[in-house]
Amino acid sequence: MITTLAAGKLYTVAVAGYILGLDMATASFFVIGLPKGVAYEYCGNLVPCRGDGSVIYLFHLKRDQLCVWLRRMGEHGAGEWVLRDTISLHETCGHLVEHGLAPAAGHTGLASVVGVGDNAEFVFLELKPVACSSTWI
Repeated sequence: MITTLAAGKLYTVAVAGYILGLDMATASFFVIGLPKGVAYEYCGNLVPCRGDGSVIYLFHLKRDQLCVWLRRMGEHGAGEWVLRDTISLHETCGHLVEHGLAPAAGHTGLASVVGVGDNAEFVFLELKPVACSSTWI
């Protein structure tokens, strides 16, 4: 799991299906719900990322789609999740995936997020081999 520090708060995705936060100034925990339709499936399919002091991002991998979500965090609570971008891994990285092998054991996706940059400037992916091109559907 990747943990993110932003504006004095730690964020990590919980297997139970939410983001667990720790406000270090008050030593209190809080929970942030995931965007509608987003779920934890395996380690690396959901990764938080810090933005500026008032924003966090969430990278979500589902099959061949990488979705980047944004949520504004303010003094008076948090805003709603907003989908910022959707990227097709098939279109952008399909030529890099070796065909003819099965996905790694325990993984349902084609990739895992292994690193992110502040303000969602970049993402490092670990690509998995797939059984055949029909898996990209």
